[in-house]
Amino acid sequence: MQVIILTKSAKDNGYCVAGINTESCKFVRLVSWNGRTDALFSKHIKYANEQEVQVLDVVNVPIERAVSTKRQPENVLIKEGIAWDKTGQKTIEEVLELCCNNDREFEPFILGNTNYYLSEKDAAPDCSLVLVKVKNLKIYLNDRDKVKADFDYKGIPYQKFSVTDPHYFSEQNRGTISSAYCVISLPDKPFIAEFTEGKRYYKFIATIFPTFASTLLKAEQ
Repeated sequence: MQVIILTKSAKDNGYCVAGINTESCKFVRLVSWNGRTDALFSKHIKYANEQEVQVLDVVNVPIERAVSTKRQPENVLIKEGIAWDKTGQKTIEEVLELCCNNDREFEPFILGNTNYYLSEKDAAPDCSLVLVKVKNLKIYLNDRDKVKADFDYKGIPYQKFSVTDPHYFSEQNRGTISSAYCVISLPDKPFIAEFTEGKRYYKFIATIFPTFASTLLKAEQ
């Protein structure tokens, strides 16, 4: 399967790798099968020259089969032990031309509601990956030292979204971006913590692509 890689985000000490299938122009999430996590690790995402795949690479990926779940219908299982083949590279603008329908413009909210999570009782949306354009994206550390983001989408404020794009784990890259395209992902399994009630499916900002004209304003110290 030829895939334009759009995420290489942090997951279970590995990566959540997803992108656009160039044939269908739809999202796919590339997963492994080891009994503990479906994350990919460095050994899974290497080319023959031992270099790792990067965001916006165009890659031929060996696929075993589709492994859709209720929360993640996009999942496909990779064939392990086979080097991936890079065939090119795209810009985010070229990706947008290819998959303009993937920004879900016909939907009023991001993945079902305006919260940063879905509860167990919330209906599962028909997708777990969306590419959306947001404004006033503020990236910061919360009081638990987790990277979070607030932003506006279609004039509605969204708050406390977890950021798993490793580029923004660095303090120097955090601040406010005036306009950006974001890949937002929904997990397959819920998270349970002592400080929350019930099971929550948190929404993650897996990749941030600042628009060409956007500016980064450093967060106040």
